[in-house]
This record gives sequence, structure tokens and C-alpha cells, in this order.
Amino acid sequence: MSLCHHYCTGIRFGITEDLATSDSQTIAILMAGTVARYHLDSTAEHLIAPLGKAGWKVDYFYSLCDGNLGDNATWKKKAARFEPDPTWSEVKRQDIDATIAQKLKTFGADVGSSKVFNHYDTSLDDLSFISGNDSVAPLWSGKKRGSIARRNFVHVHKEINMLWQQVEIQEKKKGAGFQYSYVMFIRDDAYWLKDFDLDLMLQITGGRHHSAGGQVFSLDCEPASMRLDVHPGLVDYLFLADRTAATIFGNLYKYLIRPGDFGTAWVDHLIRTRPYNGETFYRQLTNFTGTDVTEVAAGLIPMQRVGRVGGRLCLHKTCDSKLTNEGKIVVPYLHPELPKC
Repeated sequence: MSLCHHYCTGIRFGITEDLATSDSQTIAILMAGTVARYHLDSTAEHLIAPLGKAGWKVDYFYSLCDGNLGDNATWKKKAARFEPDPTWSEVKRQDIDATIAQKLKTFGADVGSSKVFNHYDTSLDDLSFISGNDSVAPLWSGKKRGSIARRNFVHVHKEINMLWQQVEIQEKKKGAGFQYSYVMFIRDDAYWLKDFDLDLMLQITGGRHHSAGGQVFSLDCEPASMRLDVHPGLVDYLFLADRTAATIFGNLYKYLIRPGDFGTAWVDHLIRTRPYNGETFYRQLTNFTGTDVTEVAAGLIPMQRVGRVGGRLCLHKTCDSKLTNEGKIVVPYLHPELPKC
């Protein structure tokens, strides 16, 4: 089986008909990326299962490309060397979807919609942004591999937007004004080191806020853990949004590619603030929409972005932080014990 990060049309697309119809403690998880980077076992064991045991009803929406992974498809060249989970060598290409769905079901999640494909559909608007000719949001401008970063960014968020549309369809099917309590947007290479306790995270962070643009939780990554001097944006390894903020993040692709759809004020905001990468784009989007941002210590969202090289797991990107209160450590550092890729 050949595997891709980006030129990933052969689409297999499915929608589950009968999902739960109560919005009490419900969460939709949206994941877009590639088969080559996806950690199914970790997701099932440390994300899905703990949520179910805590009483959360989980619906999982995913879109995965299974095309060819190559050097020119990755922002960091070393990521082109990543190997897929050995599990996939035993699975026929046409069985990938069913294998994922069965695993998720076994650990307590229903599949809201799924898509496995081998080539990204790129529009003229996408190509304009990728080329760097977009004068409104020219992210990664002047960077050596900037066009690759822009392409990756568009492809991921276009698929997330497609999944978001399926979330809205499912909500309508459930009827009676159903809406998910939370929506999680997560990277394909998210590897869970420990069980995720959503209730504990909400308790320690103070739970729900009521801002006009909703509330989104993201990882608090100390700059040193990311080998940076400063990190002014929002880290996008994972976003957990309440239903109001989920509408914003589910449509991030449109905010980026068709900013005029959201009025001249948003266009003017982009031109004035000039976000220069994905992280600063997220920050300016939440500033504009009035979305309350809660950055969470890594120990409360115990995942890292992980690859596999030479049959061994390694840290693709790192994030770590602690939470203190009046000088006392409430949540210690995660200290992921994996080598860097």
C-alpha cells in the first residue's frame, strides 16, 4: 500500500445513520490527515475509551489520505521519512475504513462520517493561496518551504471543513435542537501518552466561559519545549471548542480562503494584523471573533505529535508545560519520554 501527506480521486465516504440523540455530555471528534501518520491504537485506548468510561458519548469524524508520502509534501523534510503503523501493512487498502471504524466502535465511539482517499481536490482559490499570491493572508511568506506549509494548511483545513459540514448534518438528523457539547479538532499524528480526562481538565481550568465567540481550549506550550524563544500564536495540535467556537473553527478554511464571505471587517483585520503563520492566524481569528482562549497545561491533554522512524516512535513536534497556583504545582510537566525524530 502506498501512503501521502499531501497529494492525497478515489473517495470512499460513509455517514452513520443512527447516532445518539441526547446532547448531554456529547463530543464530536474531527481528525483530518494521512494514514501514514495516524495512531489508531493510541487514539482508541487513551482518547476514546476514557471519554466513554466517564459518560461522554463520542462521535468520531475522520478524513484520511492514503497516497504517497514524499519529501516535497512535508514542511520538515525529516517528516517524509515517517513510517506508517505496522498494522496497516496487514490491512488491504479497501479495508482501511472498516478497520478504523471497528476499532473505534470497540472502544466506545460511533463513526459520524468517514472518508479515505488518495488525492486532494485543490481549487483555484486554494492554488492562489498556496502560490503565496494571496495579499490578505500571505502566511509563511518568504519561507524557503512556505508553499509546502500553505499547501498542507489548506489541505488539512479543507478536509476539516468537509467534516464540519457532516457534523452539522448529524446534528439535524438527531433532531430536537440537538448540538454537541464540545467539538475536538485534532491532528492525525496525535499520540496519546496517557488517558485523557475531559472532566478533570474542565474542572481545573474553570469549566465553561460564556464569550460571544464561544470558548476554545488549546495546549499551552512553553516556548522552550518547542525550541523557540517566543510563541505568540495558538498551538494547533488540538483544539477543543464549545459549540459556539466550533462553528468558527469548523469553518476556518473559509475564513482563510474566502475571507470576504465574513465581511470587510475581517478582511481589514487580516490586512492590519498580518498573521505570518498558522499559529498567529488562529490567534487573530479568535481575537476578531471574541472567542475566549483557555491554554491548558500539557499534562491535562497528554498527547504529543509523534512519528515512527526505523520502527520506533519519536517526537515529531514537542509541547510541554506545567500549571502552578500561588507557587505550588497543580499539574506537573508531562515529560514525554520519547526521542526526537
